[in-house]
Amino acid sequence: MDQKNLKELRSQKGWSQSELAALSGLSVKTIQRIENGQGVPSLETAKSLGSVFDIAFSEFLPSAETKARPLGGCRAPAGTGTASSQASLDAPANLLHHAQRYWRSAAPTLFVIVSVSLLVKLCLKLGIILADVSEIVAMRDTVFASDSAISGSFFAANLQRETGESLEQRTVLLIGPFSPGDSQPISVEIVELLEDVDGNSLVGLSSEKVTALAAGPSLVLAERFAPDTSGLEGEYPEETAQAVLLTWEGGVTGPQGADLAEAQRTVISILLANGDRVNPLSLGDDDPDNHVFASLTETSPALSVSVEAGYFHDPGDDANPETNIDVISKIME
Repeated sequence: MDQKNLKELRSQKGWSQSELAALSGLSVKTIQRIENGQGVPSLETAKSLGSVFDIAFSEFLPSAETKARPLGGCRAPAGTGTASSQASLDAPANLLHHAQRYWRSAAPTLFVIVSVSLLVKLCLKLGIILADVSEIVAMRDTVFASDSAISGSFFAANLQRETGESLEQRTVLLIGPFSPGDSQPISVEIVELLEDVDGNSLVGLSSEKVTALAAGPSLVLAERFAPDTSGLEGEYPEETAQAVLLTWEGGVTGPQGADLAEAQRTVISILLANGDRVNPLSLGDDDPDNHVFASLTETSPALSVSVEAGYFHDPGDDANPETNIDVISKIME
């Protein structure tokens, strides 16, 4: 079944994308990608859709089309049974036979050559990475509560820099035993060579906030945008009236790396200017980074966001504490 048929089925039921997402347990982003032809349903997704529409789940899986190709040589035209004609017809078959014999004998040697070549390249890459890591980050002016030797307490410093994606910043997460004993480091700065994957220098980035890894992720920023803002295309259902960009201390997912879903949507409470508290209609940009878009159908401006503890997990699978933050409006009123 193609994406057009899924949209037709949804329209026949009179459901919006968010209603279908709630009924099937899928995210709105997943429904949008299928309907827009940006992906095909997995087996679990197909089973969820089949259950909702009460049809066989196989109807939602892509069908594999195979084209048979006749094999064998050409037949000589009737009445041309000369020896030279037959030899000409047998020539391709003979060439194929010799090629197959050569390949059987050469394949093991080629496999060894290719494997060794790949192994050498991998070793060279690993050597370069290790050399870079050895001189990546130096910490300067990091203040501790004691002068004892560094032991095993691990902390994360979340540094922010502008990225090419609209409305988003890139997170530079530094993790290490920055703390002597049980002391809490209070600042971090990159003072020597460190580049991102695009080759941009990160020297000079600093943070006055250092978080113990076991604490779990918290919100650091909430911004309100109009849904037609550049960079938000395709992130929201059609009925969205305003969007709140939630920025966490680091990348967030569901438990054990699961996609964000209903469990996460329903624990986000947004206070509106008219005094109402609402859950977002959907969560967008559900790739595992530190930015999550919450869409609202209400027109009353969003003022603050609260998130219950235990639903958003960081890359170490530590769950969030209860977190609250005020919303900064980016809409020209």
